[in-house]
Amino acid sequence: MASILLSDQTDEAWLYSTGARSVSLLRWTDGSWHLEVSLGEPDAELPWDLLRAGVGSLTLDEDDCARRQELASAGVKAAGLVDLSDGLLAWVTSRRSSWFPSSDLCVALRWLGSSKATSDRADIDHQESSSAGVAHDLRNQLSLALLRLEMVRSQNMDDVSAVRGALRSGRAMCNAFLGADESHEDHLLAGVIEQEVRGAVDSSRLRRVSVAIRCGSKVLVHAPESGLRRFIHNALMNAIEASPDDSKILVEVLSAGPGRIELSIEDSGAGLSSAGVASSFAPRSSGRGSTGLGTSSLREAASALGFPLRVSTGVGAGTRISVHISAARAERPVAVLLDTDPVLSAVTRAELESLGWWVVLERSLDSAVSALDRLSASLCVVRRGAPGGGGQGLRIAAEDLSVPFYELSAAKAECSLPTA
Repeated sequence: MASILLSDQTDEAWLYSTGARSVSLLRWTDGSWHLEVSLGEPDAELPWDLLRAGVGSLTLDEDDCARRQELASAGVKAAGLVDLSDGLLAWVTSRRSSWFPSSDLCVALRWLGSSKATSDRADIDHQESSSAGVAHDLRNQLSLALLRLEMVRSQNMDDVSAVRGALRSGRAMCNAFLGADESHEDHLLAGVIEQEVRGAVDSSRLRRVSVAIRCGSKVLVHAPESGLRRFIHNALMNAIEASPDDSKILVEVLSAGPGRIELSIEDSGAGLSSAGVASSFAPRSSGRGSTGLGTSSLREAASALGFPLRVSTGVGAGTRISVHISAARAERPVAVLLDTDPVLSAVTRAELESLGWWVVLERSLDSAVSALDRLSASLCVVRRGAPGGGGQGLRIAAEDLSVPFYELSAAKAECSLPTA
């Protein structure tokens, strides 16, 4: 069974597990190649000579790498240019002999490249896409609310609770669409899951499937309600659609390390190939007779939860969709991290969580300063070169609040950070 990450921010540990040491995505614009995204640990200068020569896809084995001084000195034993189509190339390197990127890695890189291209389009395109995704989710939730209201003809409080859950989902999505400031809050995860499971099953009465839930009654997560409910509902609807009759869907909650919970929805359907994943998660191309926006909305919901969407699947092996969620703070002290680097921030966040901190990752100076004061933070960490003079501005704010301040290297994740 293949495991693929679909995210604007690729997980560094997953990248290394594929055998890659570095990845650079390049796009052909204005008559030349331009670096768009750099992941992992860059081993050497990009092969501009090969790019200028227009070689397209190219594989360099250990002997070829040994003949290029910059690769040999960095210990690179395999490298290559991969054509990801639509004017996108990936330069990949590895320290493993006879290595070349798998189809799963290429799918993730193609997704990352398409996400970047999408984010660079005009604002009107983004608004139209977001509106369509939200409209899709609102249609499901409001239809469910109407269905439930038809059923409420007694004092059955379980039915009333289900109506309340559906309406809460609709309200949370409306708030997100309208740009309301939806703060992260603590939620008892089991209750939210139960409401969304009942809603998804009732919305799909023609499918004979059962859903099993494995979640402790006291599991608390810290997340925006709209992202949480959108992820569960869309993942369940997709799983029900993919499942054969009389099969079982498993909704499972597990620990994913210090400060993290993993939420997964697994079906026993036909599964997908790597190419099938890329196709299914493209807007307007998923689902039998649907708008195709459910899977796209899944990725948006995962992004709102602050972690990448993970897809584990294989032909004939079913599909498992999962995402990490921040656990509730409980009694852990708060560390505010200001870092815009998508790879290094993930490494630093994981290190801080392993040291006992409850980490708030921010991407702007204003939001980081606000979090320091609002959450009574006990630690402040910033990566050198943060936009808008973030390092100096955050240092001043931390000193005013008597919060210990640590500054990280601009290019490395390593730093001696204190234990909570």
